[in-house]
Amino acid sequence: MIASPTDVSTKAGLRAQAQARRDAIDAVERRISSEAIAERVTSLAPLAGAAVFATYLPIRSEVDPRSIIAWAFARDIPIALPSMVDETTMVFRRHRSGDVLVASRFGTQAPRDAADVVDPDVVIAPMIGFDRAGMRLGHGRGFYDRAVAVLRAKGRRPLLVGLAFSAQEVASIPADPHDVAMDYIITERETLHFVHAVKG
Repeated sequence: MIASPTDVSTKAGLRAQAQARRDAIDAVERRISSEAIAERVTSLAPLAGAAVFATYLPIRSEVDPRSIIAWAFARDIPIALPSMVDETTMVFRRHRSGDVLVASRFGTQAPRDAADVVDPDVVIAPMIGFDRAGMRLGHGRGFYDRAVAVLRAKGRRPLLVGLAFSAQEVASIPADPHDVAMDYIITERETLHFVHAVKG
């Protein structure tokens, strides 16, 4: 069910509704849907030619991208995972098969601080909610927005791929100037592709 504009007026309200719908998905259904999403992601041509792409390890009820990581390892495609530097800064560190991960902030796991920081040309991001303009609702801390802004300041233009279950769709997300729109949003049901003008 898609939240209508009259249901909520803030990102916090949209986030709460989308989070509740995601949490309500049965664990078996989440697993099956995550596999369907992984199949759609790995069919994207840019991934096969990526020099390095960043993804994430799931927490709570997020889409599980570990099949995508296994697919990349099988093809010797370099992977990076998010790593928190401080309370506001996130970087992407190289992750190899068999590497030990360490506990990080917010219940996540990340590569050790000694792992190389890399600039991915594809960033696969989790979402709490999304709309059909390509906007993403995260946890509201802006880590991905800031990390992508740093990459763009270096002259990089990573392909941004958001993963979500179809139940997480909302009618419209109010966008702030710093919000970064996705190039793709992929659910178990469809692949949405957007073309956005990039500022700067």
